[in-house]
Amino acid sequence: MRDFKALRAVFFLVLCAAFTAALNFAFIPNSVARADLHRVSTETYDDLFIGSSHSHSDIDPLVVDRETGRKSTNAGMPSEYLTDSYYIVKLACESGHRPKRVIYEWDPGYWMTEDMAGNNPDSFYLRFPASLTKISYFADKIMDMKWYYVLEPWSEYRNLFKNIPATVKIKLGKDYRNYGTADLDTDVKKYRPEGFAYFS
Repeated sequence: MRDFKALRAVFFLVLCAAFTAALNFAFIPNSVARADLHRVSTETYDDLFIGSSHSHSDIDPLVVDRETGRKSTNAGMPSEYLTDSYYIVKLACESGHRPKRVIYEWDPGYWMTEDMAGNNPDSFYLRFPASLTKISYFADKIMDMKWYYVLEPWSEYRNLFKNIPATVKIKLGKDYRNYGTADLDTDVKKYRPEGFAYFS
């Protein structure tokens, strides 16, 4: 009888996990953070740019590489605070893709406001690949914020209910599986593979 109760408990937990995974898949949209974090953890670069949205939209690695003869990528992203930048670099190093040089775009505004104030603190964490760095990132930052959203991250995006068909279609596509950014392009904003966003 006791074994049956334990089995039921395990089955219930597995069912909850599967249900949550399905909701995450349906609700959580693609993000440039997913592509950037995959890139820095799977490819080796001479130069790694990190920082805020200013880096994201002002530094084009293709132009930099043409002038320097080096290989670079841009992992600067909107709402990227110093803690986030630190763990992005740490992820690259842990993954065996230590850059020769890290270039930090300094925005004083991010040093004068509370880390991730008014934003979803899980936005980067969700896209981190499974790693020791992700565990450290959770303990260092997420635990001090809305850590409980890690249990149900889809709930942060529940207002995007009408976008579910489009989100699912994107996630079933080849570009998403290959960590591409083509589906993030809009009529006014485009993304390049090395982490640069520009207005068209």
